[in-house]
Amino acid sequence: MNIFDSDCVSSLGEKLLIARMCKAFGSVCPQTPYGSGDDCALIERNSLQKHLYTTVDSLIYGKHFDSSTSALLAGEKLLKRNISDIASMGAHPVNAVIAAVISGDVSVSWLEEFAVGVKNVAEKFNTKIIGGDFADSGVEKFFSMSLTLLGESEYQPLLRNKAIEGDCIYCTGKLGFSFESNRHLTFTPRVAEGEFLAKYNTKNMARITSCTDISDGLACDIDNILSPSTKAVLDFIPLFEYNGITSVEHALCDGEDYELLFSASGNAQALSDFEQTYEDVFGCKLYRLGNVQKKEPSSESSLWLNFDGKPTPFSASGFEHFA
Repeated sequence: MNIFDSDCVSSLGEKLLIARMCKAFGSVCPQTPYGSGDDCALIERNSLQKHLYTTVDSLIYGKHFDSSTSALLAGEKLLKRNISDIASMGAHPVNAVIAAVISGDVSVSWLEEFAVGVKNVAEKFNTKIIGGDFADSGVEKFFSMSLTLLGESEYQPLLRNKAIEGDCIYCTGKLGFSFESNRHLTFTPRVAEGEFLAKYNTKNMARITSCTDISDGLACDIDNILSPSTKAVLDFIPLFEYNGITSVEHALCDGEDYELLFSASGNAQALSDFEQTYEDVFGCKLYRLGNVQKKEPSSESSLWLNFDGKPTPFSASGFEHFA
C-alpha cells in the first residue's frame, strides 16, 4: 500500500477524514465528550493522588520512516515512541491527541491502516485516542504527524540528571543496529520495567536515582542521567547481533533502541538483590554497564570506555536535531 495514492485525502475533506480515522481507531477512540467531537476532550480523574505526565513526539515521512515501511508499523511507531518517554518516568500512558500536517495526495486507505497500527498499540497499553487535528501542508508528498500523550503514576517520578558519583549504570536491553534490524519499528516500550523501577524506590535499599530512554543513542543519552561534574565509565555494553555482526559504535551512536537507561545507588548487596529481583520479575537479564565517577575539571567528555582496564574518553555522539 502506497502512502501517496489515488484515493487521496483531498477527495474527502477534513470532517469526513476525521470520521474515517475515528472509525479506524475503533474502541480506543471514545465518544464525545470523552473523545473527538467537541472543542476539547473531557478527561475523568480517578485519583488526585496520581502524578500526571505529558510528552509529545512526531513521525515524519522521509525521516522516521519511508515508502518501504508499512502503514501499520508507522502507526505503531508514532504511539510507541511517545509511550517510551512516559515509561522512562516510571508512568503508564492514558490518553493521546494527534495533530497531522499532510498533503492532499496522502492515501485515505494508507491513513486508515496507519490508524489501525496506532489502535493496536493503544489497546495493548490501555490508552485512548481522545482527539486531534488535520491541516493541509500545501505541498505535495508530505506527511508529519505529532502525538501528545498523557500518562500517570502513583509513584514518585524517575528524573534525568540525578546520577551521582558511585551510582551503577544499567540498561534494559541490547543496543545497536536498530534501523538495519527494524527494531526501531518493532520495539516494545518498557512501561512495565519503568513502573517496576519507580515502585522499587518506595521500599528497598537500592534506589533508582535517574532514568531516561535511549532514543538518540547511548553516547548522547548517557548525558541525560548524569548530574553536573560527573562522567559515565562503561566497562560493558550489551550488543545486539545483526547478521552475525556486533558493533560498539552502532550501539553507542545509532539511537532508537528505546531501552531504559538508568542509574542506581546502594551497597553491593542491595544492588545485587535489585538485579536479581528484576531478573526474577521479567525473566531476562538486566545489564550493568558501569558506574558514575567524578568528572575532572580538565575533561570535556562525559563518557569513558574501560573495556581493557585503560579508560579512554569517547568523543562521538548520537543523534541531535539541528546539529
